[in-house]
Amino acid sequence: MSAFLAKRNAKAEEQDKIRAEAAFNANNSLGWAEAVRQGKVPAHASPIFMQSYKAAQGNLAGIQLRDQFTKEYLSWNGRSKNDPQAFQAFLGEFVPKNIGTDDVDILRGLNPHIEALKSDAYEVFSSESAKSVYSGAISTRGAILGRTLEAASDDELTTGQIIDHEALWGDLMEQRHVALEAGTRAEDFDGQLVEIITSKAVSLNNPDLLGLLDRTTDEAGLPLKDYPKFGSMRDEAINALETTGRQRMLDRDRAQEKADKEREKSVVVSVARTIAQDPSAEIPEEVLREWEKYNPKARKDLVELRKSLLDGEDLEDPSEILRLHRDVAEGADREEILAAAAAGKISNPQTLTGLLDRVEKYQKARREGGGIIESQTSKRFVKEISRRTAPAGLEADLFGNFATTDEGLQAIQDFEFGLMSWEEKNPDASLIERERYANELGEVILSRINPDADAMDPTKYTGDADLAQQKAQEQTSQEPPVDIDSLYQGDQPPAYETLPKAFQEYLDREAGAMGITRDELNAAIWSETKGTDTEAQQRDQEAAPKVDPETGLIVPPEQGDTGGDMSELADSLGSLIDGYVSGEEPAATTATEEAGELRPILDLLGNSEGTDKGRGYNETLSYGAYTGGPVELTKMTLGEVKELQRDMLAHPDNSWNSSAVGRYQIVGTTLRGLQEQMELPDDTVFDERLQDAMAVQLIKNRGYDSWRSGEMGDGAFMTALAQEWASLPTARGQGYYPNQRAAVGKSTMMSAFAGLKGLTGGQEAIDSILTESGPQELPPAYAKIPEDEVEQFLQWNPDPVGNHEANLQTIKPQLADVVRRAQELAGVRFVVGSGKRDADLQKKAVEWGWSQTNESNHLEGDAVDLWPIDEEGAVVFDEDMQEAIAQAMKQAAEELGVTIGWGGDWKRWKDRPHFELKKART
Repeated sequence: MSAFLAKRNAKAEEQDKIRAEAAFNANNSLGWAEAVRQGKVPAHASPIFMQSYKAAQGNLAGIQLRDQFTKEYLSWNGRSKNDPQAFQAFLGEFVPKNIGTDDVDILRGLNPHIEALKSDAYEVFSSESAKSVYSGAISTRGAILGRTLEAASDDELTTGQIIDHEALWGDLMEQRHVALEAGTRAEDFDGQLVEIITSKAVSLNNPDLLGLLDRTTDEAGLPLKDYPKFGSMRDEAINALETTGRQRMLDRDRAQEKADKEREKSVVVSVARTIAQDPSAEIPEEVLREWEKYNPKARKDLVELRKSLLDGEDLEDPSEILRLHRDVAEGADREEILAAAAAGKISNPQTLTGLLDRVEKYQKARREGGGIIESQTSKRFVKEISRRTAPAGLEADLFGNFATTDEGLQAIQDFEFGLMSWEEKNPDASLIERERYANELGEVILSRINPDADAMDPTKYTGDADLAQQKAQEQTSQEPPVDIDSLYQGDQPPAYETLPKAFQEYLDREAGAMGITRDELNAAIWSETKGTDTEAQQRDQEAAPKVDPETGLIVPPEQGDTGGDMSELADSLGSLIDGYVSGEEPAATTATEEAGELRPILDLLGNSEGTDKGRGYNETLSYGAYTGGPVELTKMTLGEVKELQRDMLAHPDNSWNSSAVGRYQIVGTTLRGLQEQMELPDDTVFDERLQDAMAVQLIKNRGYDSWRSGEMGDGAFMTALAQEWASLPTARGQGYYPNQRAAVGKSTMMSAFAGLKGLTGGQEAIDSILTESGPQELPPAYAKIPEDEVEQFLQWNPDPVGNHEANLQTIKPQLADVVRRAQELAGVRFVVGSGKRDADLQKKAVEWGWSQTNESNHLEGDAVDLWPIDEEGAVVFDEDMQEAIAQAMKQAAEELGVTIGWGGDWKRWKDRPHFELKKART
């Protein structure tokens, strides 16, 4: 006990001593301070001085600590997460980590800062958390507002119905009411609303949304647009929309211009190649009309082009043709070549075809980055060729180039075309291989240039054509001479097999050119050389082909003179015209009987084509407007009719671009095809029987036999006939070709079909056809359509495969181009199920649930429905196939610069077959 008391007393004495010292220091602080100032006491020995110094250190450390906390807090990733526990942990770690002393005197100066730091930090965190939550709520409600506006805009695009602003505003105000009840300030919600409306109007390109700013909120007495801060946002949106609209118009115009240019090139090259192959060929009316979109003088240019190619085969200037070849190498396009042809510079179809081929080759080479013809080696040889073929004494220009002569042009043409031909055969050649070949070919071309010849001398350069001619002459000179008299000294023509090989080749070549057999030519030569039996010789000479001494052409036999092979020819004509040429009585299946069997259709054609109102079998296009008046077609030969049709096409007023003649208005291209199919010579008379026979053949070509046997349905056969004669209707009761109306209705066609099937009684006959006993065979395309839907599909499109091209031609050309390109890209087969529709058909689509609106883009030809076809030729709405079609359509549209939409991308109602042109809003 005594020990405890002693210890306690000692401790009390120590504390008293400290208190006494402290009291002394406090009472004598001025003394300590003065002693330090006077230097009587060192600063570190003064407890008063040291306490003050350490307190200042603590104060400074506190200021620095608060600055450090501000920096770390601003970079703390939990700052905006509104998590108090995380903040407490952050603060609890920060303070101990940044206090580096345990000195009591320093801590006395630091502690007030720590307490202030904690208080301020909690206040800042709480304030920022509140702002973050509030801002997040505003942003979330803004996102909902934006999605509401997007949904309304999507519905407008999908259905074609204008946005119901009243209903939309009601939806937005309901969202406002909910937000305000939860504590959102009205001015904050309204500011977000205006910002969302203006931004969506711009991003969706829908200026109609700005009309919402004409309305007032519950608390506001003014329309939103009239508030200064909101009005400026509206003005900025209007400016952005105008800028975007102008840019989109420019982009659309550029894309359309590019697509039109590509389409024009496609049309022009198609026309050019057709005319180059056959100057008398007819160009389809739909092609001409499309050409006229890009060239108002299309029909005139076509007439001039025909005339140039028909009238002036030997009028070409070789120098001019060489210049055109050089122009092509330097970038001339197809239009320039056609203009040269129309101007008479090109009069040989082969020249035109060759130049068009070269245009294509040069354009392809340039599209692929220049290729071998743009290499430095190639350019060096072109310059060297020009130098070596230039006139003597001629100096180069400032760029080292020489004026190119005709011989130089020919040499450069052979060089560049040789390079391109090699590159086509070796597309994967390396750069070194290309350079090597350019060097080799360049040296070959240079070796053909004669340095001693004058620059204008044709022998200055030996071209590819010259070498080919030399080779042909060498081969001819190597053939042993033939003693005609010794070969043909017998009493009859020698057997073909006993003749020398070279002479056999001669007989084959010349007989083919004359249009006779080699045996006939052999007999004619024997008759000519033998010189005996005058009557036989005369008879054989009459049978042999005759040559006009002025023209050098084979003269056709006189009318009625069939020659020695006409009976064989008659046999080869087939049952359709059997007996016509030979003059024999027709057999049981002759054209006459078939014409009688098909009389309902033939008479219908005479009515629908309008010829029976005129001169019938002697009628021509526009009732003689392009033939100088009436002509007697039934007394003319096929050769004469074809010549007449060429004159019709060349007539300057023939805007129809047609050469239709006869009761069935057969055009030149069709006539020539029938003549070849029926093996008719040019001297065959184009009389009533032949015209009937040709019409019968055309009807057969369109599937008559299949229709009679039941393999083809009425709708498919009707549509097939409409493709042959534009005056007839398709199964849908419309004309097959765009902008051409059928002259008769579907019911008239069905009556004619009834007559063909031996039925009578007008409408009863039609009903009989439509309700034949037993199930009518479906088109193969509908074999997999559910039975309860087949009737709808038949009404919609009786034959989707057969009608594909016709339906494709009803839609806008740029959309049709996308479909055609997609058919090349897609790995699946598809057809046009629906193109342009009328209002009645669209209403039917809505009734069946095939469409959601009566205001469809199909009404203007701006939309198309594409149906997949499987390997068996049946329509199947397989989603994978539809996806493949969609991808191909999108790629094709991007390539052609066309903007399309796919019904499969719609949000509310999927229409996977549907594709449409997208129209920019205005």
